[in-house]
Amino acid sequence: MNRRRFLSMLPALPFAGAAQAEVGCHNRVEERFTLCQVGLAEAIADRMARLQPANSNWCWAACLEMIFACHGFHVGMQRIVAEAYGRQSNIGADTRMLAALLSRRWIDDRGLPFASHCEVLWDAASGSRIRHTGGLAALRLAEGQPLLIGTRSHAMVLIALAFAHTGHPESLQVTHAVVLDPIPGRGRRPLTRDELSATSVLLSPRVTPLTVAPAR
Repeated sequence: MNRRRFLSMLPALPFAGAAQAEVGCHNRVEERFTLCQVGLAEAIADRMARLQPANSNWCWAACLEMIFACHGFHVGMQRIVAEAYGRQSNIGADTRMLAALLSRRWIDDRGLPFASHCEVLWDAASGSRIRHTGGLAALRLAEGQPLLIGTRSHAMVLIALAFAHTGHPESLQVTHAVVLDPIPGRGRRPLTRDELSATSVLLSPRVTPLTVAPAR
């Protein structure tokens, strides 16, 4: 898809991912901009919600578990941590490790194989950034794809955005974001303006099932 044309496609996106995503736009003619909202369907977000253990540094592992659960695959955060470090260590993960864990094949706890491919939309540490980051994040959400967002050294799952635009990609301004925060007692919540402006990582994983070859 031509990224320069994504804004013109937003009003049609509900038909592509209606079962898993909710999208809406309305025009503000006198101000010459359009307001849009896009996010995962409430039932999908509720199904994938997970909490990290109290006093742990496993926010990132809980986020991976949630992302996989969104697509119907069950991989516990304990196993995700063990896959990353060889043991269940109470430590965090950087962008490189997260991208690697989200760019490989997995077998879930029921023996179902799947693959994940990760696109790094924004990484402040390396200075890596894809153009029109906000618009691409909106498109992924409209497709039913949650994103991993990092702000102030804390990982969460991005499930909804609101934004304004004038019809050109460069004009898009994110005005509101909703996340699933794995810290016990937080859960589904809006990001504050300070958190949104402090975003340091935005990863877009695509999770797809793999076909199991029949036994001979």
